[in-house]
Amino acid sequence: MPDDEGLFRYITDILIPVMDVYDDDPIRKDAVQQENLLVIQQNRPSIRSIYAFLAQAWPPFDNEKVVIPATLKWIFEFALEKLEDPAKEEEKKDPEGGEAKEFDLDYEALLGGEDKLSIELLNCVLDTFDQSIAKVTENHPEPMRERALLFWEFFEVLMKSCQELAAATDVPLHEAIPAYVLTIQAVMGIIDQGGEITLPPPPSLFLDEGME
Repeated sequence: MPDDEGLFRYITDILIPVMDVYDDDPIRKDAVQQENLLVIQQNRPSIRSIYAFLAQAWPPFDNEKVVIPATLKWIFEFALEKLEDPAKEEEKKDPEGGEAKEFDLDYEALLGGEDKLSIELLNCVLDTFDQSIAKVTENHPEPMRERALLFWEFFEVLMKSCQELAAATDVPLHEAIPAYVLTIQAVMGIIDQGGEITLPPPPSLFLDEGME
């Protein structure tokens, strides 16, 4: 059974019936609220494809493909950079003021819109990102720099980040979840266009030791 199918069957078949009695985990409690569960189910294929797209071989996990926190964080940093200063894209025009090159993209159109994370919400995601990762992976035996996200942990980070958005802004959780997903998908679409934008390689585990 695929990881996402098992996760969502667990939510609907096991967690919902016993939630109020046995489970006080805030992420699981929010996940089974009717409006939230509906958008989670609607976005389930997208969440699965995002995980597969972002997963990279990671030595501390025996080179299993997992989502490395730094890679996920880069997605939101990239979106924020492009939305905060779209004027920088003008620098790609030739010195004579000609038309932009074929691979130049309208980042405002691709990454903006009410259905995606705004600059304010992207800043909120990034401000709480490290905290969310630490909370979700707090039982990992590895040091923080070696940690990575298995599928259900990626889902928990998504939910934790969206909870932080809902707490800090007027965006309800059932709207934050699809906006979070659509923003990642928008960046994935930019990468898929085959220009000069690619996912960053996994971070070096030896930078703190002065090694390449």
